[in-house]
Amino acid sequence: MAQGTAKKAAGHHIGAMELLSVFGFSLMFGWFFVTFFWFFVSTGDASDAALLPSPSTLSTSVCSLALTLLFIGIPLGDVAMRFAALRLRERLNARLLLVLSTVVALLLSGTLTLVSLGIPVPDTLIAVLSLLTGMASAVLLAGWLDICGRTRIRNVLVCTTASFSGGALWYVLCVLLPALAQPPVSAFFLLASLALLFYMGSRSEAPAELRVEKRDSFLTSPREVEPVFLMLGAAAGIVFALLIAKGPLAIVGAMVAILLASLLMLALAALRLKISVVLLLRVLIVITVGTLLALSALPPEPFWMLLGCIGAAVWAVFSAANYANLVKLIVEKNLPILYHVSSGTLPKSAGFVVGWCAALAVLYSGVIDEKVSYLLLVAAFLLVVVAMVFYPEKKHHDDNAIHSSDFILKLESTASEDSVLNAKCEALARLYRLSPREADILTYLIRGRNAKYICEKLVISEHTVKSHIYSIYLKTDVHSQQKLMDLVEEFSVEQDTDQMLH
Repeated sequence: MAQGTAKKAAGHHIGAMELLSVFGFSLMFGWFFVTFFWFFVSTGDASDAALLPSPSTLSTSVCSLALTLLFIGIPLGDVAMRFAALRLRERLNARLLLVLSTVVALLLSGTLTLVSLGIPVPDTLIAVLSLLTGMASAVLLAGWLDICGRTRIRNVLVCTTASFSGGALWYVLCVLLPALAQPPVSAFFLLASLALLFYMGSRSEAPAELRVEKRDSFLTSPREVEPVFLMLGAAAGIVFALLIAKGPLAIVGAMVAILLASLLMLALAALRLKISVVLLLRVLIVITVGTLLALSALPPEPFWMLLGCIGAAVWAVFSAANYANLVKLIVEKNLPILYHVSSGTLPKSAGFVVGWCAALAVLYSGVIDEKVSYLLLVAAFLLVVVAMVFYPEKKHHDDNAIHSSDFILKLESTASEDSVLNAKCEALARLYRLSPREADILTYLIRGRNAKYICEKLVISEHTVKSHIYSIYLKTDVHSQQKLMDLVEEFSVEQDTDQMLH
């Protein structure tokens, strides 16, 4: 009876943590969308400006420079995080890094508040803060993905997808406010997100040791797909440049498209479907190529806005799946996500910058329609070529083809004994809130392995292993390895899943 009560309480706790993750992560995306896709958007014609006033009264050239530096800052932040993690290792304080990133982002919001009040601000200051804010956004994103892994969120894809839809809603709420209120509200989004990030971090149990490894020592995604990620990111950069050039209504339309696409993915989750990462990427590539070709062939009005919104929706789905897959793959390696996820997000963010800069160069070159069509055709051609040449064969994905889309834990009747044990271990780890390292050690303990064997396999000290074993016994309320094995044998995964769903 007591054990059943503990399971039920743990199930509710995990559900609450997932809701907090979505709420906090969506606030971070809300700040991101408002800052990157609104504050420096072109005001378009007078009717657009009257309907959706933007806090920025800066010139078009300053806005374009600020936006470009914001986007350039994201891959620079990825690179800086990896470099700092490899150089500083244990001396790199994650909480301090997140606080500094938030302070930098708040400085940009404060500067934009001054601009909206008509107070002169040097263009150089805006440019510098924009670049630093882009770098800060990479850290904040990595921080939330890290929390998703450390708190053992059952379904990271659902969390990231729901967060995208929530972020789009926060965006709409913010832009409908008076222009003067938009920067402070955006800053509040970020502060509330950081507070929830720290709260969830205090409720999670990070791995006992920090192991930061070089890129070649682990794989967050197969190298063969990185050129595809680069080109998909470039296509997104081109699409968003065209949307921002169309004005505020186009950006709001893109956010609505992101919301609808995210809700579609959540509907698939509600149907308890599993989608292969390989299949999802193929569908997104086809849609992206079709969108680029249609943009190059159709006149700007009224098709560019509609097709641009489709491209924005593809970017959101691709990003959500990419983030979820990275979290699952890094967690399996028992590495701190905060210091490793940047290697997997870099191709996409760098590609976005390439596409964005190429589109801006064409838009400011004079003969817009003809040259934009050429750019779109070249982008579509390169994406097809890259997909044909670099896209990995099925054998490269056999082991992780559905990592990012495990919407629910479901055992098939034909599952092997080993897979059943692994599934029970995962469920028990969630139920008793075991750390990632403790979950790994649990899989060895239930197979009868001793501490010496485990320390050799995991390349950690025997003292550390014994400390984790003691913690596992304490959390599961057992006092021996045999009792732990009995607990796993009697444990019902389906019962645990039902309790968590309800």
